[in-house]
Amino acid sequence: MSEAAGREWRFYLDDMIGFTGKALAYTTGLDRAGFSSDSLRRDATLRNLELLPLREQLTALRSAIG
Repeated sequence: MSEAAGREWRFYLDDMIGFTGKALAYTTGLDRAGFSSDSLRRDATLRNLELLPLREQLTALRSAIG
């Protein structure tokens, strides 16, 4: 069984909220120049955006909630 098939669909939503919340927290108060010049925040933000579910995971989520 794949992880997507065995995982409760609500957990994906919790993950998505958490990842976007972190990205927002890391960028609060930054303008474009500040974001571009702060490699630590930029990398952390981009990593959390990368962790958002891929199309296949979203398809599995849609199937799970019917």
